[in-house]
Amino acid sequence: MNAPIEPPPADRFCDLVLTGGVTSGVLYPTAVCELARHYRFHALGGTSVGAIAAAIAAAAEYQRRLGSDAGFDVLARVPETLAKAVPRPRGRVHEVTQDLEATPTTLLSLFHPNTPAGVRLLRLFLAASPTARPDLTWVQRVRAALPELWRSYGLALGLTALLLLAVVVAGLCAWLAGGGGWATARTFALTGMGLIGSLLIGAVVLAALLCRDLRKGVLGNHLGLCTGLGQPDSGKGLTDWLHDSIQWAAGRLSDETPMTFRDLAEAPEGELPPPADPSGARRRSIDLRMVTTCLSHGRPYELPLADGEDSATLYFALEEWQAYFPRAVIDLLRDTCAAYEPGAAAAVCTGLPAGPRLTLLQMPRERMPLVVASRLSLSFPGIFSTVPAWRLDLDQRCWRRVRFSDGGICANFPIHLFDAAVPRWPTFGILLDDADLGSQVPPHATMIQSPVTQQKGYVWMPRSHREGAESHCQDLPERGVLAAVFAFIAQVLNTARRWQDYTLTGMPGVRERVVRISLARGEGELDLRVSGDEIQRLGQTYGRCAAGLLLDAFLPRTDGQPSPGWSEHRWIRWNLIADGLRQRLAGLTEAAESAPHSPPLAEQIESARHTSPFRNSRNPRNPHDPHDAPLADEQRAALATLLDSLSAVERQTAQIWWEQPYQPEPRPRVTVRPGL
Repeated sequence: MNAPIEPPPADRFCDLVLTGGVTSGVLYPTAVCELARHYRFHALGGTSVGAIAAAIAAAAEYQRRLGSDAGFDVLARVPETLAKAVPRPRGRVHEVTQDLEATPTTLLSLFHPNTPAGVRLLRLFLAASPTARPDLTWVQRVRAALPELWRSYGLALGLTALLLLAVVVAGLCAWLAGGGGWATARTFALTGMGLIGSLLIGAVVLAALLCRDLRKGVLGNHLGLCTGLGQPDSGKGLTDWLHDSIQWAAGRLSDETPMTFRDLAEAPEGELPPPADPSGARRRSIDLRMVTTCLSHGRPYELPLADGEDSATLYFALEEWQAYFPRAVIDLLRDTCAAYEPGAAAAVCTGLPAGPRLTLLQMPRERMPLVVASRLSLSFPGIFSTVPAWRLDLDQRCWRRVRFSDGGICANFPIHLFDAAVPRWPTFGILLDDADLGSQVPPHATMIQSPVTQQKGYVWMPRSHREGAESHCQDLPERGVLAAVFAFIAQVLNTARRWQDYTLTGMPGVRERVVRISLARGEGELDLRVSGDEIQRLGQTYGRCAAGLLLDAFLPRTDGQPSPGWSEHRWIRWNLIADGLRQRLAGLTEAAESAPHSPPLAEQIESARHTSPFRNSRNPRNPHDPHDAPLADEQRAALATLLDSLSAVERQTAQIWWEQPYQPEPRPRVTVRPGL
């Protein structure tokens, strides 16, 4: 049993960002609870399975702000809950797990295929990815799946066997009745052609059956085997379990009002320092953020959605989401989300499917339930269905289908979400790194050996600002053409997906606050059949070790003095922002005053009092668009003063700057880029 969570000092806060990683995320609850013994959480973020842990942790922090630490007890029991055996699964879960060597865990029982075709495909997936055998090649994995192929698609394989038998028998009869010579040769040739033809027929029939199941089980189910919601005869699914966990961690019952981002934002602040924003903008008391990927738009979105025209055109159909979320969540969405008002363009607005009229509601922002955001972020492609929504195309006056999938497709480790120029408290990161990096970790890394596979995993974080800048490297396998080809494809996809994560975690100011976990081969990732003992071991070893490294580096000393690691981190961050701003402001004054063929910015600011600086300023969608309004005197004065101040900073920096002993490597850039 875990020891009760003791409350940390009321004024000691931290932020935390968690990586996505499918079943590897079972180690997060232990790590988060260890941190919660010493820090209060202000901001939490994550992607995919990291979003699940962040949501439950945020709900637990919410209950702590109300005076109870019981929410962290709920979080601490998550590994134990997922590790429990389910001796008599029901419905679709029984169909998936029957004939397995070991009793399925609660974790596996949360995966509910929505169709019989999905059951067959999930069983095939489980058979092709056997546990405790990380050394299997792709050919061996296909061979391991043959018994399941026979079980699910015996018709095609049986037909092939009968055809082969018939060809062999016919060939033997012809050979025995033949007269030798050319007749015998012709008999063997025809028999060989018959065998090849039979194999081709069997392969075509098998491929047709697989395509049929893919069409019904994946394409017909919003591109996934499971929506996440439990089936009526199978018990609770992943989304049901997550909803219950969030509610219990927040101190609410499952059928009470679901937790939303607004609940977290309006939680008691305690001794949280006052916000630093001079504009007086409201700060979220508990700031939870997640990332989802909109496949239709080809970009990530940060959750909760920000106000703006882009998110204002996103809607969802209540009837479609009923297959994804529990009834209490659907009821809240129906009561709080604005319904689509057709207006004058209703007659020409097309694109919705034929059939009963859909109830279209605007995608929620601060009122979005945490379980909805978590499900939008967690959608491992192929296993979990994409979450369907609709976008109102104002230009073409039509509805367009959009689909949300796993946030890790675009941003698997959004460590930048809560960064400030100079931090008031640390923002920790837990990065689930690739396996097989043992030769690239420093000597002081903690080695953890799997008792099942005897493979080695590692947990480490830099001990100084000099460590952690090197890029990790994975070579192609030296043997096996197919293995090299599959590894090459995996490297291409992984590079496209995670290059931003890897470059950012190598930056000074980031790398010294991120603990890296490289699980041993065969641990976590896609291993849905992970045993109960293994689930609990991952948390007690990797999770506890990761939290311990962060605490050793950043926790204040027993005499109350700041830790050397925290002081070093703040010094690095200050040097980064000083150097970055100096580079960014270089040349600002000259460009503002005398750019060729351009009016000076000061003149543009002055003229904006009377005329819009924008071309074609009239917005056909909104004639009262405030972007086109002339500047008031106060607005003009604010812009002019800011321009003068930045020019003065540039001049003064150029006059007094001396190169500092500490040179950040790699050198950062202060750039302008859109938010997620």
